[in-house]
Amino acid sequence: MRGTVKLLNRDDGIVGIETEHGEYTVLGLLEDYEIAEGDVISGPLEALDQQLMNNETRQLQMNVYVEDCELQYEDAKVKVG
Repeated sequence: MRGTVKLLNRDDGIVGIETEHGEYTVLGLLEDYEIAEGDVISGPLEALDQQLMNNETRQLQMNVYVEDCELQYEDAKVKVG
């Protein structure tokens, strides 16, 4: 599945990704990765727990923790902070 980074809390390393289904996945970065709004992310965006995702825009693999998925924008915005 693919999605686009729409929400970003750099201080806490929390990212909100709008999926191709129009829902949001919230994940935490487990390492210090370069990421920005508009980056295209692919991987298991609807699977909870620790996952490997690909940042297609920056051509790097990221170790992340998927905190929640299939959220509406407002709920994702609250979780990202």
